[in-house]
Amino acid sequence: MSIEICKYCEAKIDTDFNAEHEEECRESQPYSIVWDLETSGFIAPEAKILEIGCFIIRGDEVERKHWVLNHGIEIPEKIVEITGITQEIIEAEGRDPKECFDEFLPLFKDCEKNVTHNGVKFDIPFLVTSAADLLGWDTNQKDTVEGLIRRTAFDTAVHFKAKKLEMSQMEKEHFINFAERVMSIRAYGVKFNLGLCCEEEGINLDLVQHRAMADVELTNALYKKINANHGKIETQEV
Repeated sequence: MSIEICKYCEAKIDTDFNAEHEEECRESQPYSIVWDLETSGFIAPEAKILEIGCFIIRGDEVERKHWVLNHGIEIPEKIVEITGITQEIIEAEGRDPKECFDEFLPLFKDCEKNVTHNGVKFDIPFLVTSAADLLGWDTNQKDTVEGLIRRTAFDTAVHFKAKKLEMSQMEKEHFINFAERVMSIRAYGVKFNLGLCCEEEGINLDLVQHRAMADVELTNALYKKINANHGKIETQEV
C-alpha cells in the first residue's frame, strides 16, 4: 500500500483514496470570496444581472467561477459599449438565472469575508434585490440574506474613499457601519473608481475592465495591496 500526505491536513492517506480525501478536506478549509456583477442597468429588479465573476480563495489557492445569465432581454447598446457583453455572448454562454443564483449565493453562507469594489453601494443591494425578485423571497428572507452578506463584506472602494477623506474606522465599529458613514458623504472631486485606484497602487491594468472576471482580478489585487500595507483587514468589530 502506498501512502501520501494530504496537503491540507497533513494526514497520511492511502494513495488510492487521497484525491477524494483532499477534495473533501479542501472544501472544509476557511475561504473568502471576491466578486463582481455586470448588469443591464443601474436599478434592480428592472435591470438584470448579466454576469457574475467570483474568486474563491483558500490560502494561496484561487478557484475561479463565472456565470453568464440569460434573462431573455435585449442588451442596451450603452451597456454593450461599457461592458463588452453582447447579445451574442448572452445567447451563446447564458444560463438560467435561477441556476446561477443557486450556485453563487450559497458561497456567502460560510465565507469569512466577501470582497467587492463599490459593493456596499451597488453590488450587494443589486444582488439581493435581483435574487429576491427572481426567487420569490419574502421580506424576512431578503433581510436575512442581505444581513448575511453585509456582515462579512469588505469594500475596497470604501477603503480608498475613506483614505482620501482621512476617515478611520472607529474602535468596535463594524466595517459595514463604517462603510455606510464613508459612502454617505458627498465629496465632489474625490474619485475612487476601480481603474483609478489600481493606477494609484501601481497595479497593471492590461485587462478588459467592466467584464466581471477582469474586475474581480483587479479588486483582488487591490485587496492584497491593502492587506500588505495595513495588515489583515477585519470586517467584524475591531
